[in-house]
Amino acid sequence: LDDASEDGLHKNRIRFGRFIGPTPVSGHPKKPNGNQNTNKVRRLRREVTESCQLYRQLHQHVKQARQAHQDAQAGLEQAQFDINVRGVLNGLHAVLPRMRERGQGHVITMASLAGRVPLPNGAVYSSAKFAVVGLTESLRHEYRESGIHFSTIQPMLVATDLASGIPAPKWPKPVSAQDVAKAVVKTLNHPKRLVYVPAVGRVFAVLPWVIPDRVGVGLAKMLGGWEVFSNVDAQHRASYRKRNSEL
Repeated sequence: LDDASEDGLHKNRIRFGRFIGPTPVSGHPKKPNGNQNTNKVRRLRREVTESCQLYRQLHQHVKQARQAHQDAQAGLEQAQFDINVRGVLNGLHAVLPRMRERGQGHVITMASLAGRVPLPNGAVYSSAKFAVVGLTESLRHEYRESGIHFSTIQPMLVATDLASGIPAPKWPKPVSAQDVAKAVVKTLNHPKRLVYVPAVGRVFAVLPWVIPDRVGVGLAKMLGGWEVFSNVDAQHRASYRKRNSEL
């Protein structure tokens, strides 16, 4: 209370009258009305009950929405592995037996720099591309004496529909599909185990493993590459996903 005098106490009773009840002229609070208190308690209980019911309804809606989102997310994750990993495995099973029979051949798999340098919010995509790189490198060792070459193309961001809604880094700029195609043809003529498009990608692939993590993260942020998977324009990317779902 800001005033302990008799006048101050009277003013404070008026100020907090809704808590201590009305203050009569005599200065003594009236005896609470039992019926009024009972009605207030009933009203409070009713409001609490209605609030709980509303909360349960909202919670159910949120739960259903969350489940739908999780189901959709699980479908996208499965699709990424089906395309990027199982698709490569299917191709290998189809061509390797014939290459072994001939004693020669060249397998080129399409990975990504994300298969060497993981970025936040790209866990599933990066892990799928890591799998492609690991698979190809392992087979390269297994077939070392067979006459079969194994190469992995690792582009940075490519300006195709696959990059719809993904912000481009400041440097290097996204490459074109033609750039990647030229790299494939060049690799067929001159086999090389790891091919980066653009060539500077080799530096980005090595740096994170030889410099302190905070320095690597700071460099990625400065060049605009750290948040390419974090600031995706969902509306712009929706059409790309819709086309994929119809395949």
